[in-house]
Amino acid sequence: MKTFYMFGTYDAEMFRDVSAGRTKEIEAMVKDYGGEIIQIHVLVGRRKDDLVLVVDFPDVETTTRFSIALTNKLGILFVSHPAITMEVFDEIAEEVGLVR
Repeated sequence: MKTFYMFGTYDAEMFRDVSAGRTKEIEAMVKDYGGEIIQIHVLVGRRKDDLVLVVDFPDVETTTRFSIALTNKLGILFVSHPAITMEVFDEIAEEVGLVR
């Protein structure tokens, strides 16, 4: 499984539909696509993003399918970023000679 940070943006209309039921829909869809939710956060502040899902999915293609399906179903636009742990990054950096 690979970890992805999925940043979601609501439009004004989407705020009217906020509910615990919609959160349950997201959780069910993640499972339907073979994924696992690590965390869900609402972002408060100046950024454009309103929501972040931290999820594990088998691959980029599955994450893309999920993202498109979720946008189609709920109207929340997502931008997804693959993530690796710092430990994995350190291993890669050492393998390619960045660590001296």
